[in-house]
Amino acid sequence: MKKNLFLSLVLLVILSSCARKTTLDIKMYGAQDSTAIVVSKLAVSKLSAIDTLYLENGQAEIVLEIPESFPEFVYLSTENGSMVPLLVSNGEEIVVEMNSIGEAINVQGSEESLLLQSVEAEKRSFSIAFDSLTMIANNAAQSGDEITRERVNKELGALYVAHKQKSIRYIYANPKSMTVIPVIFQNVVEGLPLFSEYTDAILFERVYDSLSSIYSGSPYLVSLISEAQRRKNLLQMENLLSEAQRTDFPDIILPDFNAQQKKLSDLQGNVILLYFWDHENDGMKLYNTDLIPIYNKYHSKGFEIYQVAITENKTDWAIYLKGQPLPWINVCDVAGDLSYAAAIYNVTELPSCFLISKDGTIVSRNIFDINMLEKEIAKLISAK
Repeated sequence: MKKNLFLSLVLLVILSSCARKTTLDIKMYGAQDSTAIVVSKLAVSKLSAIDTLYLENGQAEIVLEIPESFPEFVYLSTENGSMVPLLVSNGEEIVVEMNSIGEAINVQGSEESLLLQSVEAEKRSFSIAFDSLTMIANNAAQSGDEITRERVNKELGALYVAHKQKSIRYIYANPKSMTVIPVIFQNVVEGLPLFSEYTDAILFERVYDSLSSIYSGSPYLVSLISEAQRRKNLLQMENLLSEAQRTDFPDIILPDFNAQQKKLSDLQGNVILLYFWDHENDGMKLYNTDLIPIYNKYHSKGFEIYQVAITENKTDWAIYLKGQPLPWINVCDVAGDLSYAAAIYNVTELPSCFLISKDGTIVSRNIFDINMLEKEIAKLISAK
């Protein structure tokens, strides 16, 4: 019995010695002793202080309790308002070097924290530029300077689009990093999210899918999927309310070569080939050539093609169409992989096509044999 008790105590000591301890070592150069640094954790949308450290010889240390299954956002704040963001994983030994005003000048032991600081720096840079332009636009509006106001408003729009595109690229480049959380939930200004469109639900789902395979216990995953579902519900409701004409197929509204908005539902009553493609793919270009004789033969009898290019490179798409004009409706979705049009038709690969009857029923999908496609079109054209 004593032997078993002894073995149990030895095992307990071994397990304790193997436990992963997370430490944060802070060095603040030029700071006075007893300078206070508040350590906080971010609980989804609220900062909660967990401790206040007081520097001694410019240094302080804290042991953090971090879950093993996911990292946590930790912030170091000083009295002058400076804040150092960290993304801390269990077992890390992090050293943060700060200057006298509380700004981080070096972080060691945490790659995610380095990424997070670059994210926060980009957000600050955007906010400063956006606020500056907003002030100029407001001053111009108050003084009645419409020319300046319109010019600056265009600059604001361009700045917003560029920052959103850059944020999307970051999310795609770092699919397994929790640093995408503050990117996708960032605000342009208070109360206005950067990703404010209902169609951004697709992006929220993508981030959720990427992170849930690694950080299944993170509370941020609940927020991600809830936000995605909320936006999908709002989008569905908006579509139902805005549709003046009922259709049995999801509607698409995208710009064509001449920047004119083209609605798929405007073609209802015809036999429609809805075709998603990539203009850079040679095989899909050849398929266009095969479609031309069929289009010319049946168009006057009530056959239409609505072709959707899924690409972020709209310029190349336009150049292709200019050199190889196609007689049917061609539109472009510059969202690329985030295309809402592709998402609502569950398009997971290109090319994909759908044949829609006169009454709006999707009757077949992905008929790429040109002879079989023509037979199906002829049958639908002749149907009463």
